[in-house]
Amino acid sequence: MKQLILIMTVLTVFSMDLTAQITSYRLKFQYRISKDKLKELNNQGYQIVDVNNVQYQLCPQLKKPFKCLINNIGGELLIDPWAITDSRTNTALKKTKTDPCFGQAGVINANTPNSLKIINLKRSMVGNPTRSIKLHYQTIIVGVNIIGLKVRPQVRDYNDSLYSSNVVTGNINLGLSVGYSFGWTKFTHRSSHSWSITPGLSFGFSSASLSKEPLKKKVITAYTPSNFVLSPSTSIIIARNDIGLIFSYGHDVMFGRHSDAWAYQGKGFFGLGIVAGLKL
Repeated sequence: MKQLILIMTVLTVFSMDLTAQITSYRLKFQYRISKDKLKELNNQGYQIVDVNNVQYQLCPQLKKPFKCLINNIGGELLIDPWAITDSRTNTALKKTKTDPCFGQAGVINANTPNSLKIINLKRSMVGNPTRSIKLHYQTIIVGVNIIGLKVRPQVRDYNDSLYSSNVVTGNINLGLSVGYSFGWTKFTHRSSHSWSITPGLSFGFSSASLSKEPLKKKVITAYTPSNFVLSPSTSIIIARNDIGLIFSYGHDVMFGRHSDAWAYQGKGFFGLGIVAGLKL
C-alpha cells in the first residue's frame, strides 16, 4: 500500500509539472533596476552597455525603477526592456505619454536599440572567485500544488465521541494556487537561481468517504458515499526555482449527498504541501 501511494505521488508530481508548463504560470514577470541599484552595480564593476560597449544610465526624469526581462547567455545578461516610456508600457509614444529622455545618448529611452546587456560576470583568471549579482523581480504566479498534510480541529460525532485534533495524510489534495510573487535572482557567469515568497490563494480538492469520517448525524445508505471536497485557503509559498513549499489555512467544504453529516463541514485546517512548475 505504501509503495502504491509513493508511485501515485511521483506520477502526480510529474503530471503536475507538465500541467503547469502548459498553462500561463508566470504573468507580468519583470526585473526592477532602480537608480540606486544601478549605481551599486556600477560600483561593483558592472555596466549596462550596447553592442558597441557604450555605457548607459537610466533616465533621471523617471522616478520608477526600470523594468525588464533578463536572459543569462554565457555570463552576459541580455536585457529585454519591459517598459521604457513614463507610462511604463511598450505602446507607441503619444503626446500625453512622452519619454522625457527620448533620443538622448547614453540614456536608456524609447529610442535606444534593443541590444543592451549587463557585462563583467566572467572570470578573467582561473584563480578569480565566482562573481554574482542579485536582481529583484515581481510577478504573478499560477502553480499546481499538493497539500500532503492537513491539521484539523477536534470535533464530536453524533454519539458525542470526541475526535481530537488530528493530522490527515491519507488523501492527496490537488489544487491550484494563485499569488503575487516577489523575490530575487542570483546571476553568475554559469547559472541563474531564484528565490521567492508568494502570498496568495489556493483552491484544493479531494474526496472523502463518509464511512471513514466522523459524522454529526447517522447516515444509513445501501452504498458507501465518497464525496467531493473543495478546500479554499489563503497561502504563502516559499520557493527556489521550480519547487516550493506551500503553507496554507483554509476551510473544507464537502459537496454531494449527506455532506451536511460530515463533522468537518466548514471547519478550518492548516496545510503543508509542495508546489511545482513555477519556472522562476
